[in-house]
Amino acid sequence: NPLAATSAQSDQVAASEILLSATVLRFARDLGWGVTLPEEVDTDNSYEKGSFDGYVILQRLASAPDPGVALLSLAPKSLAYVLLKKALANLRQIRSNGGWSTISAGPTLRLADTSPRVQELRKLLVERGDLDAQYATGETFDAPLGDALTRYQRRLGLEPDGLFGAD
Repeated sequence: NPLAATSAQSDQVAASEILLSATVLRFARDLGWGVTLPEEVDTDNSYEKGSFDGYVILQRLASAPDPGVALLSLAPKSLAYVLLKKALANLRQIRSNGGWSTISAGPTLRLADTSPRVQELRKLLVERGDLDAQYATGETFDAPLGDALTRYQRRLGLEPDGLFGAD
């Protein structure tokens, strides 16, 4: 029966359109309004919640010359969001390049120590942006390395003692 086949196809098209609409709305909401609720992450502050009207969004996308561009225009425009995306891209690049450097196990490193591990520490601090590349080589723990380590520790909220290791 040709009419039965057409009806089944119509039902399939309708189900696909509903699924696509729901997916687009979920993406639009997550993109423009966030995946997490800010008050769940930061209970000390209150955040304004923008309105989300799925019907208006679907109308805008349906009438746009390029729905993809219209959908991406829902992304936040704040500097914080731009910087967050940049940081995420940077971390993904680090991961694709094999990840952060690691430092071999061993005794605590301190000023004037000489060890191959000092070179590993230099590499890590250059990668993290705490040590200038001009100090990237050397197996002796010198003052520029100590300053960079202290900066790194302070930035991470650690006790800035200039020592690297368990002590």
